[in-house]
Amino acid sequence: METVATKPQQMTLVEPNALEKFAADLRVIADERRLRILEFLTTGERCVCEITEVLRLSQPLVSYHLAVLREAGLVHDRRDAHWIYYSVNIERFQEIGAFYWRLFDPRHISVATHSDRRVRCS
Repeated sequence: METVATKPQQMTLVEPNALEKFAADLRVIADERRLRILEFLTTGERCVCEITEVLRLSQPLVSYHLAVLREAGLVHDRRDAHWIYYSVNIERFQEIGAFYWRLFDPRHISVATHSDRRVRCS
């Protein structure tokens, strides 16, 4: 006789709030322009004028994307007289990377098929 579960068993690896935060972070960095800015900032601290020149983006566009990245905590800003310098927030990217690997580490991804499960859909 086969046992049919009335309620599927929920397998949660992480807190739902943590997933929500991770999804928000991914939405921020999913923009190609922001990724290009982040990639450039991995080479060191930069001012807006350097970013606009190297990436060939307008100053208002770069400023907008830097504001989005700053609000998400993905970049730091530092004022020096009339200039603002931006750099990658390494700690935040370490958190994002660790969370990503916690979810998608190939060593922990099950290859079990539906027929392998003990719970059957009714």
